Amino acid sequence: MSTPLFRHEAIESQRSNWMGSIALAQPPALRLLAVGAAFVGLGLLALLVFGNYSSKARVSGQLVPDRGLITVTAPNAGVVVERRVQEGDRVRAGDVIAIVSGERVSRSGGTQSEIGEQLATRQRSLRRDLEQLKRLHEEQLAGAQSRLSAARAQREQLGAALQTQSERARLASETLARFEELAARGFVSKLQVQQSREAMLEQQAQTQSMGQQRLALAREIAALEQELTELPLRAATQQGAIERELAMVGQESAENAARLDQVIKAPADGVIGALLVLPGQSLRAGQVVANLVPDGSRLQAHVYAPSRAIGFLAEGHEVQLRYPAFPYQKFGHQHGRILQISRNALSPAELDAMGLSTSQDVMYRIIVELDSEHVRAYGRDEPLRPGMVLEADVLLERRRLYEWVLEPLFAAAAKV
Repeated sequence: MSTPLFRHEAIESQRSNWMGSIALAQPPALRLLAVGAAFVGLGLLALLVFGNYSSKARVSGQLVPDRGLITVTAPNAGVVVERRVQEGDRVRAGDVIAIVSGERVSRSGGTQSEIGEQLATRQRSLRRDLEQLKRLHEEQLAGAQSRLSAARAQREQLGAALQTQSERARLASETLARFEELAARGFVSKLQVQQSREAMLEQQAQTQSMGQQRLALAREIAALEQELTELPLRAATQQGAIERELAMVGQESAENAARLDQVIKAPADGVIGALLVLPGQSLRAGQVVANLVPDGSRLQAHVYAPSRAIGFLAEGHEVQLRYPAFPYQKFGHQHGRILQISRNALSPAELDAMGLSTSQDVMYRIIVELDSEHVRAYGRDEPLRPGMVLEADVLLERRRLYEWVLEPLFAAAAKV
């Protein structure tokens, strides 16, 4: 019996492995995918560790000049006759913005014009009365002064004549005494004594008459002096009454003229932000004619935030602004910083009075300083305008992404 060349175990092993060993093939794309997944995982891990997340509060509001917006209104009802300015024009205080006519037309013509003519006629009549009163006063004063001068001169003359007459009466009295003495001696008759007594009585009567005339002149002089004192006062009273009536008529005339043609002027230097009337338009009393932006004003954003978003806001926080007039998808976000936050909340009633449509929550006003008052659009700077509405995102805080992801765990750990 011959011996086999290979051992029996080797032959059996070869018989069971006739197909060969298993070889696993690994394509190159799979290796690249594995490397990419590793890099993505490392990137996500780095993003969680080093990435930031900014929490924001979204608020809304409008643009307002920092010196306020001056509202120019019509004092009375009327119709716009002429506009003297256009939107964007710079005006000085006192410049005419518009002319408004308050003329009311009746069947017989313009009512205000008729009233104006009647008032003008009344003014002319009162001025004539005043001039006539002044002339009359001057004539009365001159006449009283003339009569007073004549009375004083007559008093002087009467005084001299009275002095002479008194001397005559004294002489007649002495003559009578001598005649009575001579009659007692028998040198003159009783008839001569009687004639001398009559002459003496006649001189005394003349003296008394002249004294009464002198008293009458004194009373007349006193009355003329009193009249000269009262004439200016009486004339001033009468002139004052006419002047007061003339002033009242003048005021009525001015008011009528104001109603007829109202000149609406700029109250301060500035730029016409909005001109809200057209020629021929009817206006109500108090209706807004124009809005005036004072010189030196800068635009600010006044936004209103609810109380739930106010906790982490502070002055200096960055604000991202979006204007519906300039869509941010095309022109990007604008930027600003918080300048001031109101200390007290504004009630819904206060917000309604300001013309702001909000919810029933109280709101805090936030004043934002703009980085720019223009928006770059289509290669040029477009100016922002007062009253533009806007939305704003206020950046509250920055946190790591892993802190945001693990925040529930941190909160649960804080409760334990």
